[in-house]
Amino acid sequence: MRCTLCILVTTTLVAGCATVGPISDPPYYPPNPTAVLLQHQGEIRATATASARGETVTGAYALTPHFGIVASGSATIHKSDDPNRSQYSGELGVGIFDPRGISRDPKSSNLVAELYGGIGWGMENNRIETSFLGMEAVIPPDYTQISGNEQTRFATGWIQGATGYSRDNLSFLFLLRVSDIYLYHDLIQETVSSGSYGYPPASSYDTVFSRTSRLLYFIPGLEIAYGLDHIQVTACAAMVLPAAEYGANPSLYSVGVSYKF
Repeated sequence: MRCTLCILVTTTLVAGCATVGPISDPPYYPPNPTAVLLQHQGEIRATATASARGETVTGAYALTPHFGIVASGSATIHKSDDPNRSQYSGELGVGIFDPRGISRDPKSSNLVAELYGGIGWGMENNRIETSFLGMEAVIPPDYTQISGNEQTRFATGWIQGATGYSRDNLSFLFLLRVSDIYLYHDLIQETVSSGSYGYPPASSYDTVFSRTSRLLYFIPGLEIAYGLDHIQVTACAAMVLPAAEYGANPSLYSVGVSYKF
């Protein structure tokens, strides 16, 4: 058990230090998809996962034998190609689950199924600091410097289903998450300066512009969980579709730990 926890902590730290770009422009980072896996009334389950795109904490409670509520929070801090960017988001949802699968007899089937949906919200901040030289071969060379801030606010609607095999402390699940993201506030304030390299700026001006965007993503994935009676180690491999834009990797791998109360 100690060895398993050491591997989990090490992998989590490696994932937390990785760098990755957003999957769209305006920027957006999806939370790590994970199955809820409630099994009976009154059960509480907490899950924490980490990936190159950020960390996600999920809590779920079974109100009835087949109806549950779920809440989650995600953070992506200094993980894009720009180390000044960070994103925070939260979600609330409700759903149904069937721990006996398609069979009414729990001894005759180990297939499980669940379906959840809900809403979410979030914000992203970025400090812009960049400069580049001009194309003309002049001495001293021309340069342009851009500095400022970007603020993004978004709202989401999502639905996620999972089905697969679950027995004792082992589960192998296929999941699909569909997210509709509305980036309703994307404000960029910049100061653009230009001149000759090594000299004070010859010109400088401020710009402010805003934009909105709507994104629709399908995230299919496979998740494996294994552990003891109350604690399980999880691993999920998922894909963001349509393929990520602007050179970002559409693959999404996460590891985590789940505790059942």
